[in-house]
Amino acid sequence: MKENAMTSPAIPSPKGEMQLENCPFCGAAGSLLPSSDHSTAWEGGCSNDDCPIGPNVWELTEAEAIAAWNRRSPSSRAEVRREALEEAAKVAEQLAGTLMHLQPTINSLVQIGSHLETCRVIATAIRSLSQGE
Repeated sequence: MKENAMTSPAIPSPKGEMQLENCPFCGAAGSLLPSSDHSTAWEGGCSNDDCPIGPNVWELTEAEAIAAWNRRSPSSRAEVRREALEEAAKVAEQLAGTLMHLQPTINSLVQIGSHLETCRVIATAIRSLSQGE
């Protein structure tokens, strides 16, 4: 997130206003600042520039940005982990589907490879025979 951003723990301020919660992905403090893209908007995000997810929200008011950031994703690490594993499982299923679709081609290539190896063995045997004569 950008420098000079306001960061605060996930507790109400003394005035009763809601503060930003920590990032559910890396645990760093949330940050809030006026949006650089829109002069009247606010941007909430993770204060950790190395966050693997780097989630951000944009809203028209500071209060809306805080509310959006605080509800943008599950706050428990176990839930985040479960969602990440579910996404990984979906990717693995898609890869399996692609490989099944390519299986006839792969089998053909394996057969070609087997035939190539047979040809190499025959060539070696022929060279051996020719050198022995």
